[in-house]
Amino acid sequence: MDNYYHTPEFRKTLQEFEGYIAKGACGYLDAEELTDLAEYYMSLGEKEKAQRAIALALKTFPGAALPTCFKARMVLLLDNDAKKAEEILEEVADKSDLEYAYTKAEIMIANQKAKAADRYLSQRMKDYMGDEEDFIIDCASLFADYDEYELAEKWLNRSTLTDDDDYKDIQARILMYNGKFDESQKIFNELIDRDPFSNVYWNRLASSQYMQNNISDSITSSEYALAINPNDAEAILNKANGLFALGDLEEAEKYYNSFLEKQPDNGAVLQEIAFLKSRLGKTDEAIDFLYKAEKAGIGKEMAMVTRGYIYLEAKQFEHAETCFHKALRISHYAPRVIFNIGIATYDTGYLHISKKLFSLLFEKTKDIDEWNEGYAYYARCCYVMHEDDEYAEALKIAVEKNPDEARFVLGDLYPKGTDPKDYPMLTPVGSEE
Repeated sequence: MDNYYHTPEFRKTLQEFEGYIAKGACGYLDAEELTDLAEYYMSLGEKEKAQRAIALALKTFPGAALPTCFKARMVLLLDNDAKKAEEILEEVADKSDLEYAYTKAEIMIANQKAKAADRYLSQRMKDYMGDEEDFIIDCASLFADYDEYELAEKWLNRSTLTDDDDYKDIQARILMYNGKFDESQKIFNELIDRDPFSNVYWNRLASSQYMQNNISDSITSSEYALAINPNDAEAILNKANGLFALGDLEEAEKYYNSFLEKQPDNGAVLQEIAFLKSRLGKTDEAIDFLYKAEKAGIGKEMAMVTRGYIYLEAKQFEHAETCFHKALRISHYAPRVIFNIGIATYDTGYLHISKKLFSLLFEKTKDIDEWNEGYAYYARCCYVMHEDDEYAEALKIAVEKNPDEARFVLGDLYPKGTDPKDYPMLTPVGSEE
């Protein structure tokens, strides 16, 4: 779609619509053109113009699938209101339209019903025989967009278009999710060779490099994306995260602020700025940003944990303890909250406390088969505290339970590129901090 935005055809449509906004007069634009415009404006963070384009489309073409589905998705993604999105979706006149099927499935996925969405799409697939390859790829992409990678892989395995760009893109994303960063980057680079002006591929390469802790390479990839489109919000955020990771806090702050100009209500980024302000020693400003993040929807429990983290970083121990206890109390000692407090105490160097919290976490989650987080952090605490025998035992569990977490937390203790499953056979060579 990014490439389409640069075509003479789209630029003409854009000029015509901008004329409508300026003069109140507009030539004939069909539902698809107006929806393309709305998507373009949303990519720039210009929500009001996007809404105006969709309003015009629905006024002129009531019940048309494309603009109605777009409006439903806006409500779903911006307002997090699945019920209202579903009500809007039912206004589509032709329920056999592909966009209706995709959007209905997307609402299910966003509503934590991914398996139901999978069943629904499998049932609908018979309606699109002849176009089933496109349908398969679109379904795989939809599940990948919501981090439902097992279902994305299930759909992708149905496709025979293994050399198709979209197939390779989803394949690389699945590899990245599974911690196979070198393989994912090889594919993203191949896709970039085919289309060097694709922001999407550069951004995904940057994400894979960041997750592999190749921060400098990630920043470079982000800069390529920004050279193509200086207003690319994802590239701006990727570069901000990279700069923050490298400790270039002032420069990172500039990019976070640039991102907020486009998405001022992004709770996760407001929270990240709170962390950044805390690192700069600006505790009061950090707390102010955290209030904004909570208002933007990061959740009361998460906000309380982060507030405790910030106070702990400022060595305001009593305030931190109060926040952590309150977060535990209101969450009824939820494992996720215990884990986050464990991370907060780990990051700020209170490893004895962190180790106790992770022990509590493992006791709480011993009957939850799918829980696999915190084990590498517990092992790292043992390592730094010179509890060698306990570290050896904890390491075995960490690499078995969650090799990705083990690589992230313990990877610097072993030769670069070592597979986590081999860590227990090697002597740690990293710093004892």
